[in-house]
Amino acid sequence: MPVISIIVPIYKVEKYLSRCLDSILAQTFTDFECILVDDGSPDNCPAICDEYASKDNRFKVMHKEQNEGLAKARKSGLAVATAEFVIHIDSDDWIESGALELLYKKQQETDSDLVLGGFCRIYEQYNETYIYPEISNNVSPILYYLSGPSCMWGKLYRKSLFENYLLVEANAAEDLTCNVQIFSKIRAEKLQKIDSIIYNYDCISYGITSQRKCNYKSYSEDPYIKCYLWVEKYLQKAGQYYLVKDIWLNYVVNMGVIPYIKYNYKNLTKNDMDFFYKNYCREFIKSKYRKKILIRDRIMISIFNFSIMFGKMYGSILCSVRHVLTKRAYK
Repeated sequence: MPVISIIVPIYKVEKYLSRCLDSILAQTFTDFECILVDDGSPDNCPAICDEYASKDNRFKVMHKEQNEGLAKARKSGLAVATAEFVIHIDSDDWIESGALELLYKKQQETDSDLVLGGFCRIYEQYNETYIYPEISNNVSPILYYLSGPSCMWGKLYRKSLFENYLLVEANAAEDLTCNVQIFSKIRAEKLQKIDSIIYNYDCISYGITSQRKCNYKSYSEDPYIKCYLWVEKYLQKAGQYYLVKDIWLNYVVNMGVIPYIKYNYKNLTKNDMDFFYKNYCREFIKSKYRKKILIRDRIMISIFNFSIMFGKMYGSILCSVRHVLTKRAYK
């Protein structure tokens, strides 16, 4: 039985898949199985998966007949994983050669259930590294999590952490909905991190394939807003909502409300704005995290709250400015 199960969900990443799988083959820690979940990919990805499985028996392939989304693909991989520990890797990203060795070494030294690894965001013009802040024994794991990146990749999980976790039928914010369930249950002393960069997150390929777009008649149709409302109810039921309320308001306003208004301003209704302002914006403006919103976004929220008509005019102006700046950037 392998020590670590690597789960790689795969869909429409033919251009990047070999880079990801080659980085797994290059690991200095070799006692692993790699579960490739072909989520009904219509390109050459299924053939690439079969090729790697034929060359190395540590690679196992699951071919799905139809695409079901990232969350279900990961859960399918977890269902057949045999190792005590699990790491998730997105198929358009790649890991450093010592990634598994460093994560497992830390786990063995501390008997931890979850080890966080540093990562590098790859952009066209520059790279950006991130190392998780120090973890004290009296830290609240859920508060620590919501204060940082929401990602599932680049972490070594004890597989038992995923027992009985709930799947949200929205195909959005998958990392958040799963991790909130894990971090709200884990004990602080079982949470560890390493100071090494072990994961490379390709923001170039992400930007091409996964841009967020809105065309909804109501906030209740937006899959991201749906997920945030689900998380909120989960935190309330777990008795941890008031512990994280301020940082949660910051998360919803920055990741939910502002993007929804920016990209769906033409369809925005008074009912939408009343809901956002009453439940999130009004309280957030009074919180210690209020300065985390850009001034132009604060202005945008105020204008839309004052008048939907003026807000849509403001949105049209901003959209025109963004269009002009984008054209200049690519000249």
